[in-house]
Amino acid sequence: MGVFNDHMNSFSDIMRKRLSQQFRGKNMIGSIILNELNHFYHIEKNKTVVREREVLEGYFKNDKFFIKTQDLSLRIQIFKDKRKLLELINEKLESVGYQQKITDLYFK
Repeated sequence: MGVFNDHMNSFSDIMRKRLSQQFRGKNMIGSIILNELNHFYHIEKNKTVVREREVLEGYFKNDKFFIKTQDLSLRIQIFKDKRKLLELINEKLESVGYQQKITDLYFK
């Protein structure tokens, strides 16, 4: 009976990890990327209860991150720093356990 319980526990651990990996997908990757961009450019997030537009927003899709911002100077700076940003983002994703690589940053 003890061997059976050990196998069931290891099976449930494997299933839990796979489900966890599946559900920490695109939204989590997008959050990590936005946090890295905000940190790199020293942008403070809005902490008010009423949701206002953030300076920097975006979403992740098909190995690319789509950035939304109205700040033209920030767009230009991100374009100039694109290679460095991609390196930083991919290093951060790898450090938290993702095998996903971001190949490009686009503006929406």
